[in-house]
Amino acid sequence: MRAAAREALRPELRPRRWLWTTALPRTASGKPARSAVAQQLRDGTLDAVALGSLPGESLGVGR
Repeated sequence: MRAAAREALRPELRPRRWLWTTALPRTASGKPARSAVAQQLRDGTLDAVALGSLPGESLGVGR
């Protein structure tokens, strides 16, 4: 994903952080609740890990 973002997006549009989570908060219509995600990121309560800390990520497995 990082390589695709690097090729397709200008630097200012690329994600600054890459996180992995098994679930995102959702709205009543089933869409990701962006404001809830932002709040959980600020609070430190979002159950997520940085992609560089996942097993195999630093080795480039699965790219």
